[in-house]
Amino acid sequence: MKIITCITMLLLSFAAMAQQNCTPGKANLTVTSGNISQTLSTSGAMLTEASGNAAYQIKVNDKWVPIIYEGGIWLGGVTPSNDVKFSGATYVVAGTDYTDWYPGVLDSAYNITNPCLNWDRFFTVTYKDIEAAINLLYSSNGTINTIDCNQLPSHVLAWPGKGNPHFKNINGFELPDIYEIPFYDYNTDGIYEPCKGDLPLFNPKDVVVNNHMDVLNTFPDHLSLNILNDALGNHNLSGGQPTHIEVHQYAFDYHTQDSLEQTTFFLYKLINKSSEELNKSYFGLWFDPDLGCYLDDFGGTSSANNLIYFYNTDAEDGSPGSSCPGTNSFGSEIPISAISLLDGLDEVSEISDPPGWLRKGMTSAVYFNNCSVGAVDPATCDPVGPDLDFYNPLRGRWHTSEPITIGGNGYNPGSTDTTLFVYDGNPSDFNSWSMCSSGVSQADIRMLMSTGGGTLAPGFRDDIIAAIHTVSNVPYPCPDIQPVIDVNKAAHNFKNNGWRRKSTTSGTYQVGDTNLPWEFKLVDNGFALTSEDEKITVSINDITGKSISTKVLAAHQQINWQNDGLAPQMLIINVSCSNLKKAYKIIVH
Repeated sequence: MKIITCITMLLLSFAAMAQQNCTPGKANLTVTSGNISQTLSTSGAMLTEASGNAAYQIKVNDKWVPIIYEGGIWLGGVTPSNDVKFSGATYVVAGTDYTDWYPGVLDSAYNITNPCLNWDRFFTVTYKDIEAAINLLYSSNGTINTIDCNQLPSHVLAWPGKGNPHFKNINGFELPDIYEIPFYDYNTDGIYEPCKGDLPLFNPKDVVVNNHMDVLNTFPDHLSLNILNDALGNHNLSGGQPTHIEVHQYAFDYHTQDSLEQTTFFLYKLINKSSEELNKSYFGLWFDPDLGCYLDDFGGTSSANNLIYFYNTDAEDGSPGSSCPGTNSFGSEIPISAISLLDGLDEVSEISDPPGWLRKGMTSAVYFNNCSVGAVDPATCDPVGPDLDFYNPLRGRWHTSEPITIGGNGYNPGSTDTTLFVYDGNPSDFNSWSMCSSGVSQADIRMLMSTGGGTLAPGFRDDIIAAIHTVSNVPYPCPDIQPVIDVNKAAHNFKNNGWRRKSTTSGTYQVGDTNLPWEFKLVDNGFALTSEDEKITVSINDITGKSISTKVLAAHQQINWQNDGLAPQMLIINVSCSNLKKAYKIIVH
């Protein structure tokens, strides 16, 4: 048995592919996780609520209070001919379609009547769905029971795993097979067949699954998937040219796990389906925070913890007092909310010798002002286009291209004291730079956090994982952000432990770099590995998952592998023993 990630990378010739006249996604999905409610969107605005209410809320004393009004995904880079390309989303409510994203997959061979409309949907699976499917399918000794397929949860039957024979009947359209949707493949035939023991799978790079119980033990309480691209319609936000990036957006939560009750997660899988590379590339998450009342929010950055955060300007949420036009406020019981990057946009580093895989966190953070509220500097206002105005903030500058400067409102073109992170301090520490210590006036702010800086080559793919944390009822004014940092560390630990629930002990565990029963070293154009007291399996795969070779080492045996004949590329080296596994990324030339 093994896990299959369906990968057939097609580098598209978009000159021959007519741009579709698609409309932005309109589907919404409201998910309630404990006392957190979030409304997801297929529009590229990751969080938006069609009627114009806040998309991310928390229940306090039996009433829903806003935390985030809207959130969107941004992506940009520079072509080999030095043209800037950008795709993003901000507001897609109240009749506006400020988005460059569209539902659907990018496949020149996939021609149906309305691919955008077909993909304007979510594929959702819950922990209870997986549990019910396992109870039906699997006997106590792990063999597959013969069942009526209609007994399985509909969400399991509808999952877009490669070749799913039930997909069209459930979803109403044909399933292409050129993109990667993970599933647990019981009989290793490469086809998603739920009645034969296959299951939807949550499969970021930190998860290792050997059997059906591992699928359950790592599966979120709720998981949803929708697919986006920036090439099948007009760029209504930025007016620019598409990057031809396909984005698989997963929203998930483990709110039943201790300390994660008020945390939700997002995973973005980026796939470059263009025939050209995109250099100096950044991925960003844009948020319009409405922490209760939208008129009195502050924001800041903790670059050391890869997060941005929002808090209230004083000890009473509202303007004036605890009142706020059109929305509930927190009164005097005010939380802190933060968004963190648990895994950033990685890149190939040519600096190291030999070249290696550079893992990135948050690379910049900037804020914007709503210029219709209060007296603010125009350079700090929302960008309005063209592409460069949006790309500049992605790389840690004001939209006017000036660098962020330390102190005051962060905009002082005469200063050489520059930074990539606005208000990178703790509000409780008046010796650090925060909105609280700077004495800036209250306004209606937005914030953008970014990751990246490297090259997205044709066929490039990577996962970015973000988390939204809320810590309730912290002491104000100028609160200490340590409580939200602690929750963020708990989320990191949960991720680093393979997203494995506390009560589980089965399966193979992803491990760090200490106490391994082998020694792994990079050498010129390859690697060396020595086993210790156990038999070790070494699997060499290309970036698509294709196996190049597999070697089994006895105890105290060594291999020295160097590239001989393979084209320059990245390779994934999976090393495992009885109950441990670790993946290494190397570059060969």
